[in-house]
Amino acid sequence: FNNTSTLITPGTILNSYFDFGDGTTQVINSSNPGPISHIYNATGTYPANIWVETNTGCRSSIDTNLITVGAFPIAGFIDPEVCLSDTYAQFTDTSHIASGSITNWQWDFGDIGSGALNTSLVTNPNHSYSTTGIKDVTLVVTSDLGCRDTVMQSFYVNGDIPRANIQVINSNGLCANDSVRIKDLSTVNVGNIVKVEIYWDALGAPTVFDTDDFPSYGKIYSHIYPNFQTPATRTYRIRFRSYSGLTCIDDYFQDIVLYAVPKVQFNTIPDTCLYVSPFQITQASEIGGVPGTFSFSGPGISSSGIFDPASVGPGTYTLHYTYYSVAGCVDSAQQQIRVLAPPVANFGISAPQCEKNTVTFYDSSSTTNQPIVSWVWNFGDGSAPVINTTNTAVSHIYSTSGNYPVQLQVITSGGCNSAVKVKNVVINPLPVAAFDFSDTACLPNAKVLFVNQSGIVNGTQNTFTYQWDFGDPTSGNQNQSFISNPYHIYGALGPYNVTLTVTSGAGCIDDTSMVINSIHPQPQAHFIFNKPSICIGDIVGMIDQSDPLDGSLLEWHWNFGDGTSTSMQNPTHIYNSPATYSPSLYIVNSFGCHSDTVSNIFNVYAYPAISAGPDLYILEGDHQPLQATAFGNSLQYLWTSATFLSDPTLLNPICSPVNDINYLLTVTGIGGCVSTDAMTVKILKKPLIPNTFSPNNDGINDLWEIEYLKYYPLVKVQVFTRTGQLVFESKGYNQPWNGTKNGTPLPMDTYYYIIEPGSGRLPITGYITIIK
Repeated sequence: FNNTSTLITPGTILNSYFDFGDGTTQVINSSNPGPISHIYNATGTYPANIWVETNTGCRSSIDTNLITVGAFPIAGFIDPEVCLSDTYAQFTDTSHIASGSITNWQWDFGDIGSGALNTSLVTNPNHSYSTTGIKDVTLVVTSDLGCRDTVMQSFYVNGDIPRANIQVINSNGLCANDSVRIKDLSTVNVGNIVKVEIYWDALGAPTVFDTDDFPSYGKIYSHIYPNFQTPATRTYRIRFRSYSGLTCIDDYFQDIVLYAVPKVQFNTIPDTCLYVSPFQITQASEIGGVPGTFSFSGPGISSSGIFDPASVGPGTYTLHYTYYSVAGCVDSAQQQIRVLAPPVANFGISAPQCEKNTVTFYDSSSTTNQPIVSWVWNFGDGSAPVINTTNTAVSHIYSTSGNYPVQLQVITSGGCNSAVKVKNVVINPLPVAAFDFSDTACLPNAKVLFVNQSGIVNGTQNTFTYQWDFGDPTSGNQNQSFISNPYHIYGALGPYNVTLTVTSGAGCIDDTSMVINSIHPQPQAHFIFNKPSICIGDIVGMIDQSDPLDGSLLEWHWNFGDGTSTSMQNPTHIYNSPATYSPSLYIVNSFGCHSDTVSNIFNVYAYPAISAGPDLYILEGDHQPLQATAFGNSLQYLWTSATFLSDPTLLNPICSPVNDINYLLTVTGIGGCVSTDAMTVKILKKPLIPNTFSPNNDGINDLWEIEYLKYYPLVKVQVFTRTGQLVFESKGYNQPWNGTKNGTPLPMDTYYYIIEPGSGRLPITGYITIIK
C-alpha cells in the first residue's frame, strides 16, 4: 500500500492510519514512512481504509479502496509411464484452486534437446522423449487473478521391453481357502517396471485382473480363490503382465493346483455353569466331507474338545476348532462360551438362637446372570432338607442346644448350582426360670420377697436378665422389676399371678408363673374404756375388742400415752397427771400380721383446787360473804349446811349467822372430780370490859378478863399510865393481861386503855383500875 495523501492546509501530516478491512490496522508516520504490505489469510473482498491526522489535530475524511484477494492455485500433474518405444509421454494436469479459476499452464518437459517442443501451454500436453533417464518436468499455473504456483516432478523414461516373471510361494501346498501368494520377479534392462497386471484365472476369467501402478522387484501379491470341497483339486492359470511403458509389455503364465478345503461349522454353545463336570463340545464339525482330523484350542478346553468350566472360572471365552485335511488344508472356526458365575448362597439367622424355639433363616443369596429358582436348606441336625422355590424365610426348631452346621445351596433357572454355604449355628440352651417367695405377708402393705432360683445347663446364670410381673397392674410402674431377688408390696388379698421371665446372655428366654395366695388381711385393733374419764389417781380399765380377721390374736402392744406400756390384753392404768391422753394399741395375730395402731382419746381430770377460806369473824348482827376460793373448769359449788347463807350453790354466798357455825364447801369439777374444805364462822359479840381487877395472885379476879375479846383475831390491846407510858400491849387477846409490865407488877392505879377489836368494830377506850 502506498500513501498518496496530500495536505491542502498549513501544517504537516503527523500520522496516517490504515485499516486493512480484516480487523487489523497500522499507523504510518515519520518513523515508518511506508510503503507498507499486508497479508490476507483468507480469500474475499476487503474494504481498505486510510485517514490522516495533522500536527494541529485535524483529521481527514476516510478514503476506501476495495481489495479483492483471490485463492492461491495448487499446481500438480500425474507422471507418465513411458519407454523409448512409446510414441509420446502423456501428462495429466491435476492442478486445482479453491475459488476462481486457473487460466494459464506453462509446462517445461525437462528435455532441452527437443528445442521449442520442450514447453507447452496446453492443459494436458504430451511429449516425445528421445533419451532414457530421469526427466525433471515443471508446471507453472496462474489463476484468473494472477496468482501463481509451481511444481516440479521427476520420472524415468525406460529404455527396453520388460521380462515378466513370478514365483508361486508354497506351490505344492495351495489350499482353496488360503491366499495364493506370488512374488514379482520381473526385470527390465534399462529403467523400471512401471506397472503390472495380474490375471489370477486367465482361463476362467480372462478379463479380470488386478493392477499395481507402483510395482517393485520382489513384491508379493496374494489372492484367495473360491473355496470348494469337491473335487479334491482344481487347477488355475495365472497370467502376470509387466509394463516398462505404455507399449513395452511382457506376459508370464503359470498353472497352480488348489486342494479342496474342509468346511467347518461351529454352532452357538449354550451358557454353562461353573460347577458342572467337564463335558464334550459337540457344536463344532466339518460339514464339507473333506477327510482329515480336527483339534480344539482355547481356555479350559482339551485338544479333543473336553471343556472344564472350573479350570477357567466365570467369564466369556473363545474356543477354536481347527480341521486339517489330508492335503494339509485347514479350516477353522471359533465360538464363544460363557461360563456363568454361580449364584452365591448366603443367609442370615434370626437372634437369639435358642433350643425349642423357632430359629428363622433369611436368604441373602445373590446372582449375576440367571434368577435363583431353588433353595435347598439343610439344618445340620439330621432332619430332612427343605427345598423352597422362593427366597422366603424358613424356620426350624432345634430340640437340643449345640453346634449345627447349617447349609444352603441355591440353583438358578439355568441349573447352575452355588457352592454350599455353611454356617456353624450355635443353638443356645434355654434358661430354666424358677423362683420361690415368702409365704406370709400381711396387708395393708403386704411385702412379698421373691427368691430367684433360675438356672441354665451351661452355667451362665451370671449373664441372666430378669423381668418380673407381680400380677398387680394397679401398682403402676411398681408392677415390674428387673433385679434378681426383688420384693413387691401388695395392697389387697389377691390371688396374684406372678410371672418371672428370664433371658440368658445369649438372648434365650424362659418364663414361669406362680399364684400368690398367701396374703393375710390386716388384723383390726380396737378397744374401749370402762369409764369415759377419770380423776387423778383413779383406775381406768381398757377393754380389748380387736379382730384378728384370720388366725388368732397373739400379741397386744399398749401405749398408755404417758410413757408407760403393757402387753396385757385388758389392762388397767392409773394416770397421775391431768391431761388428755391417747392410749394406743396394735395387735399381732398368729400369722405375724400387725394391725394399724389405733388410739382413743381419754381425759384425766384434776380435782378442783379449793379453799373454803379462813375462819370468818362476823360482828354480831352483821353479814359478810364467805371468802372461799376454787380453781378448775366447769365448777359446781355446794355449802353444807346452808343455814344463814344467801345461796349455798355460790362460791361466796352472804353469811349472816346469829351463832358460831361450821360450813363444808363441796366443789365438783369437770369429769365429776370433787374437792371439799371446811371453815368456821364465828360471831363476834361486843366485848364486855371490866373496869377493875385485882392481880394479887389469890386466884380471884387476878386477870383482866374481857369477855368475847379473844374471838377477835386482829384485836390489839394497849394499856397506858396516866402519863401515857405504855405498860401493856398485845395483838390478839388469848392471854388476858395480868397487871404487870414486862413481868413486874404494876402498882394499884387507874390506867387508860385503847382496844382496837378489828373485824369491823370500832376502837374502844376507857379506864381500868388495878386493885390490890
